[in-house]
Amino acid sequence: MLSFLPLDQIRELETAIPYSGKRAKDQIGPKFRKIHIPYEDAVEVFKKYTVPKYTKMLLSIYPNAPLLNPDTAAMLLSLVYNRGNSLRGSTRQDMKDIVKITETIEDSDYEDIAKEFVSMERLWIGKGLNGLVERREEEAAIIRNSVNKVFTPADIYTVNI
Repeated sequence: MLSFLPLDQIRELETAIPYSGKRAKDQIGPKFRKIHIPYEDAVEVFKKYTVPKYTKMLLSIYPNAPLLNPDTAAMLLSLVYNRGNSLRGSTRQDMKDIVKITETIEDSDYEDIAKEFVSMERLWIGKGLNGLVERREEEAAIIRNSVNKVFTPADIYTVNI
């Protein structure tokens, strides 16, 4: 999978598997600074492994995502990539509401999907997580702007899962 990296660097990266979040940043982040992954290789791995994995997760909660316009489907993929595909708990209400909206999709529903993205901002406002607030705003804007957009086959990235 990572044939562009020397075996010792792959083994070094494997030591990070048990860590996440701040613990990962503090405990293992500095020792990985010496590992360089060429951009083209990172994109290849992302397209080959990450996008299909998260597309499966997307389809597990939003089975009608392929019926949406490509930009909106991509924003839902971004949401699942960043927040996971769990629909349990009070912080997932907006994601549950999007499931209902996408069950029978009409053009007017895109605004409702965008509103749910904006509604998620309440989870991060005032917590020093302005980047997440801005991300949801930008995703909502992309959804709103996608409604009257004409997509050509060249505009659409397909995923083999």
